[in-house]
Amino acid sequence: MKKVICTALVITSMILQIPSCTRVTRDIHESSHIMPIHRFKNYSYNPASTLISRITVAPAFVLKHLRELDSRDSYTSYTPGKSEIAIIRQYLNLLPELTKTVLRERLIAIYFINNFHGSGLTDWVLDETGTFYTFMVFNPETLKYNISQWLTYRENSCFKKDSSDLSVSVDCGTRFSGFLYALLHESTHAVDYVKNITPYVEESLKRVGPYRGESTRFTRGIWKEINKPEISYEFSPRKSLTFYEFKGPRTNISESIETYRKLAKTPFVSLYGSISWTEDIAEFVFFYHLTEKLRESYRIDIRNRKRLIFSLEPMKSPLVIKRIPSIEDFYP
Repeated sequence: MKKVICTALVITSMILQIPSCTRVTRDIHESSHIMPIHRFKNYSYNPASTLISRITVAPAFVLKHLRELDSRDSYTSYTPGKSEIAIIRQYLNLLPELTKTVLRERLIAIYFINNFHGSGLTDWVLDETGTFYTFMVFNPETLKYNISQWLTYRENSCFKKDSSDLSVSVDCGTRFSGFLYALLHESTHAVDYVKNITPYVEESLKRVGPYRGESTRFTRGIWKEINKPEISYEFSPRKSLTFYEFKGPRTNISESIETYRKLAKTPFVSLYGSISWTEDIAEFVFFYHLTEKLRESYRIDIRNRKRLIFSLEPMKSPLVIKRIPSIEDFYP
């Protein structure tokens, strides 16, 4: 991330009409047309290795793919330092049990990429037997800011600053770095690829991967399609929400209070999670784990200059609480 990040940021953003951190690359029609990035034989993988040892430099073909995917020539590999490796190891140990199991069995590698758009990305890899594996990409900037700073950055990236007096902040404490968010969010995508917590993670995977039908326990009654919620949970400006540095933002910060009031009437834990069922599951598991297992706060505040004028705690919503049993597989 190029820009200096502080508690009250004004950032540009990315379109999320399809899953953001599981960006769809191109249509897949049959296995013979699977791109090199998705072919297991192109990777070196040791299932007996530790997760921390799977942090490695991205192969040239992966780096080329990411640059083309995001139109960013500035993407280069980053190697975490000794202190950063210690943080990563600690956070890997904090993951839900199901997540740790899936990563041990199916995670090929972890890549850190300088100047990466957003917090991270998870993608799928398929072997000759039809078994799914994944790799994860992370923005090293997530290691440099605490979790409240990073999520405040993300949240502000959703809004155009049509009012200099208004600001949005996210309070998740200061105990953890932004990497905890990136890791929990992206690793939940990895579980979704392997276990189909949602019907499918990408539209293209209906052609090559397991397809669970139109709904699963997590999406039933909430989502009609991958990026279309049930009508009772639709709200404006959900369809035009953008984040990070992709073609946005398109929502005025003067509309932020009304936007969060509408969010509060849905079972989504964040604006980001309302974009698609893919992001919904990743956000839901992250904020549940943060608040219930790690005992941290999660509150969204809006201020007029320094005066607090609105607060929302999504994890205390009855509609959100009602959904918690749908992620019980993460906690055997």
